[in-house]
Amino acid sequence: MAIREIVNIEALHAWHTREKRRSADVRGSQRGDADGGAGRACVAQSTRGAAGMALAWGMYVEFATLEWVDWFNHRRLLEPIGDLPPAEYEARYHQQAAVA
Repeated sequence: MAIREIVNIEALHAWHTREKRRSADVRGSQRGDADGGAGRACVAQSTRGAAGMALAWGMYVEFATLEWVDWFNHRRLLEPIGDLPPAEYEARYHQQAAVA
């Protein structure tokens, strides 16, 4: 099963875009306030947005890596072992070892 079937990358990207837009709206509405608290709130909000973006990016990288590992082990054809995926070759090996 491909990782894209488990995690919807497009939904993750949409969440990331909404988070960026929301963060920009909050920062824009606080600009120019007379009290100093607005600046601190803006910094806190941008830090929260940055943490969310880092989390989203980390999740994206993690799932992209898992997708590549899945391809590397289950769909890549390896010429030295008879143009078979490594996982299939290993399964055949263990099946033959169990019979012998």
